[in-house]
Amino acid sequence: MLSALLPGVREFRTPLVTGLLWAASLWLLIGSSIAESQATTKFVDGLGLAELPPGVWLGAVALLAYLVGSLMVVRASPFGDRGPRIQYWLERMLDRLDEDRAPEHLRHRILWRVWRMTVRGLPARVVHGWVRSGDPNVKIDYWLRNEFQAEIEKGQVPVMRSFLGGCMTPTGFEGFCDATTLTDDGTVPSIYEGGTSIEMLTEAFVREVKGEKAEVEVRIEMRHPHLYAEIDRLKVEGEFRLSIFWPLMVLVVVLGYVWSPLVLALIVVPPLLVRDGFRRISEASEKSWGALMAREVTSPTLDVIEQAREQGKRFDFGERYPSLVRGDNAEQLDAVG
Repeated sequence: MLSALLPGVREFRTPLVTGLLWAASLWLLIGSSIAESQATTKFVDGLGLAELPPGVWLGAVALLAYLVGSLMVVRASPFGDRGPRIQYWLERMLDRLDEDRAPEHLRHRILWRVWRMTVRGLPARVVHGWVRSGDPNVKIDYWLRNEFQAEIEKGQVPVMRSFLGGCMTPTGFEGFCDATTLTDDGTVPSIYEGGTSIEMLTEAFVREVKGEKAEVEVRIEMRHPHLYAEIDRLKVEGEFRLSIFWPLMVLVVVLGYVWSPLVLALIVVPPLLVRDGFRRISEASEKSWGALMAREVTSPTLDVIEQAREQGKRFDFGERYPSLVRGDNAEQLDAVG
């Protein structure tokens, strides 16, 4: 019973704490002026709100904080896609403090060597670890590439419908093409600049399977509920730390402004929580893909590929995609056909 209750508690905790942190920040900024205003006094007296028990007030505040916090839950990097740009900006700023730009009377070989090896590189490394979420699951990429290469060694190439990479292209497995219908080096002449190749087909295969992460986790939940409970716990813990980053940052700054500047020393806590949140989400993702790589579960695309492998059917790549092989315009070929 406790194991069934804990996931619900975790889901309730994140929006509640997030909403309370935002409420605390707003109260420190404008709460006293609102409470002391005559309009607030008339409103409370007119509705008889002062006569309500404290439990009712606490329940109302908790419910409002939960509703507001549910809109503020963060499930991705709080820096968005600005992580690499922040790192680049920081590195450029630190480069300006390099030896070549320092005044000659301040240059000292030993001190600058220590600076270059420790202090100068430390902030860039720390920010790189904090703000760059990226895709930490390199193992699944290597595993999928090896699976694709294993099919090529059997003389067949898995082709995804989305391998052209166009906007709104369909998804799913197209079929196996005969490897001999490609050129000797694995490349295919294309009407697109730069051409296409086995690498393009590989990327489409990897992208298709990784896009089915939700389906993989559903199968884990059905077949291995204990493993899914651990994955869900890590994901919720990571989302909790990412969600409280911004309200906690604002709260520290507000406390430093209205109370004491010494509180600003706590500004290092939110980034540490973000780093831990990234780590937990990465662990959850690794466990999900680990079940796939251990073949405890499969994905829809891999299931379809397995069925096609048993049938042994292969198509000619040039006949299926003549515009790519011949280098002709696809519209002209369709008109002729």
